[in-house]
Amino acid sequence: MKVLVIEDDKGIQNFLNLALLNAGYQVVFQETALSGIEAYYRENPDIILLDLGLADLDGTEVISQIRLAGNTPIVVISARQTDEDKVSALDQGANDYLTKPFSIAELLARMRVALRTVSATPNAPTDVFEGDTFTVDFAAHRVMVGGVEVHLTKREFALLQMLTQHVDQVLTHQLLQETVWGYADDATAVSLRVYVRALRQKLQTQLIQTEVGVGYRLLSLKR
Repeated sequence: MKVLVIEDDKGIQNFLNLALLNAGYQVVFQETALSGIEAYYRENPDIILLDLGLADLDGTEVISQIRLAGNTPIVVISARQTDEDKVSALDQGANDYLTKPFSIAELLARMRVALRTVSATPNAPTDVFEGDTFTVDFAAHRVMVGGVEVHLTKREFALLQMLTQHVDQVLTHQLLQETVWGYADDATAVSLRVYVRALRQKLQTQLIQTEVGVGYRLLSLKR
């Protein structure tokens, strides 16, 4: 598989080059946003590793440009650690966000998840979803926990459906609010926390993960 790395730090480049080659990836490096976008069209990579602090354009601009063309997975690798930076990158279309410094083991795991998510035809609804403790039959609008049917409200079911259609992806608070409630404000932000708590309790699940200050992620059983 081919990895396009858009990163201008030579030390990080050397670190990634050695690690990714050892992991069996073909690696293409670019140091600017514009050359990275050009390389995306020229090289047709399987996945992109992207730094945000580039000299010519912010990395979020690269994400938005690439998302106009396709759904190639993008994992952000950045020294920026604020919730605002993470939310901005994810809202633009990044699949994941990893803050520097990071271990190569974690990076490779995040890359595998991003690649698996895209190859599984993201956003396509499935008839049945199998969780750790629960099963959802979307056609029948039925949720089972331990063989017993559990009642979900309309919004709880909509929230669960959104999460199951984007397994292993971080969904921002704003995206979930706008999708499930139709708008985002302080009231729906509070409601979202309440509904997530209710889902965890009703489904008795450990798969709904909180990304503090950013949003929520439904973990797959196979990671």
